[in-house]
Amino acid sequence: MEVANQTLAKLLDHSKQLYTLPGVALRVLELTNNPQVDAAELKACIERDPALTIKVLRVVNSSLFGMSRRVSDLNQALTLLGTKPLKLLVLGFSLPDQLFADLAGDVLTRYWRHTLTRAVAARELSERLWKVPGDEVFVAGLLKDLGRLVLIQGLGQPYVDFLRRADFSRGQIRTLERHVLGFDHTQLTAGLLEQWGLPPSLVEAVRAPDTREELDALPRSSRAMAQILYVAGRLAELLADQRTDALSDILQAVRQDHHLSDRHLAGLAAGLDETVTQLADVLSLELPGGLGYSEVLARAYVQLSEAAAEAASELSKQAIETPAAAEKLLPPEVTHELTQAAVSFSPPPTELRKRTPSAPPRPREGGPARRACATADSDGIHTAGRPVGGGRQAATARDVDIEPGLAGQLAVAATACRQARRELSLLLLELDDHDDLLLTRGMAGLGELSEQLEEACRQSDPSGLEPQQLTDFRWALVLPGSDRTEALDTAHALLRRVRELTGGGPPVSVSVGLATAAAPAKNFSSADLIRSAERCLSTAQFSGGNCVKTIEIY
Repeated sequence: MEVANQTLAKLLDHSKQLYTLPGVALRVLELTNNPQVDAAELKACIERDPALTIKVLRVVNSSLFGMSRRVSDLNQALTLLGTKPLKLLVLGFSLPDQLFADLAGDVLTRYWRHTLTRAVAARELSERLWKVPGDEVFVAGLLKDLGRLVLIQGLGQPYVDFLRRADFSRGQIRTLERHVLGFDHTQLTAGLLEQWGLPPSLVEAVRAPDTREELDALPRSSRAMAQILYVAGRLAELLADQRTDALSDILQAVRQDHHLSDRHLAGLAAGLDETVTQLADVLSLELPGGLGYSEVLARAYVQLSEAAAEAASELSKQAIETPAAAEKLLPPEVTHELTQAAVSFSPPPTELRKRTPSAPPRPREGGPARRACATADSDGIHTAGRPVGGGRQAATARDVDIEPGLAGQLAVAATACRQARRELSLLLLELDDHDDLLLTRGMAGLGELSEQLEEACRQSDPSGLEPQQLTDFRWALVLPGSDRTEALDTAHALLRRVRELTGGGPPVSVSVGLATAAAPAKNFSSADLIRSAERCLSTAQFSGGNCVKTIEIY
């Protein structure tokens, strides 16, 4: 244990010398810690870093914040964000380049896919289930694994080999690290954040344990953020790392206390896929390909239905409870080389510490919008009134039938919009809780309500095109010439009409997904626009319904 503590101390001292926050981030931290924030000086400070300015503006315009109008002015962005979210975003987006220098491509892309998924999931869980602001936990999720990068830079190839084999074995990384090194990477992360002077609550959330029993024993003041990060981490393991065995942990953690239904979890997965892609674009990152998040979730439900979740959970816990069990998961040469690298670690001479920062990974060919469309074929599992789970495999986006009439209407509208150089929007509306309404209103009452909803769609559509009824409870409105803002106005007008349709029964609620093609190209795909609207509809349903979620594709 003494050797482990010495190694941890040497790594932290090495990090203190090498990995410092950029001057702009430190100045933002100083300005925002003052109760009387000088807005003009804050804006001037951020503008000194053009790349950071662009990131702030792009993230404000992403689906992470869901602004109804595009924000192009930094002053407006700062006003909308508020001081604390801005401070946290700047810290999250100003990480030292040296941490990412010379990393193997597969290690870096997997790191970012997991990290961004956890951060976005933490924010959504915080606001939707825990009902608390999600900005701080978002940044905690973004920073939590920085210690892994410190270990890669400090211990080199032995730790990279360990990570690859540990991921392959589906082991719990932190537990394996403690068995081999005597400490884990989150202890390094927490020490690094303390050196940077970040808020104690953020540091403690990063340092929190990774088992539910230990989390439940934490003081109430620090328990919520740690629990959110725990669930978000499991979601990242499930969706980004495709560890389908993590699903049972997620359901046990949130279903009883926070009433997360299968339908809501499906909506969360679809929304995360879209938002993570947008956030990667903000950071100019290339994420690895693979299955869409909704398809991963569908497979996880199938596997869960084929095995006893409790037994699988107990087996996974027992697998690495002892050093001997850990050795079974990793070849002896991997653990031996990593142990030797840790014991013999010595910070390099000062003159060798400054390294040439590596250039950030280039976005994939075609830019952000092409990437968003590229993922559309493999995600989105929603079909009307068919929840995921219960041992039945949900339909993936490849399985969802594209209504020929809707696809044809979109193709015609896309041609007209391309010639007129106008936008094309698609609005999908679905009745919330239609099973409950069937019980309270009966078939006749639900049929009457369906006719009223169709008339509300017709009255709200400025294009004059007939709304298309896709299922008993879902309609589509094609809005040629409507940009995202105009289409959003149409959606809100529709919601207002729907709220008036009480008919003497309980209030009526609908969810709306809206996708806008900024400029339909010659190779425009109706399916891409439909599936983007599907994902937005799923996110609106996860948010509790009775709301609109939008996205713009290019």
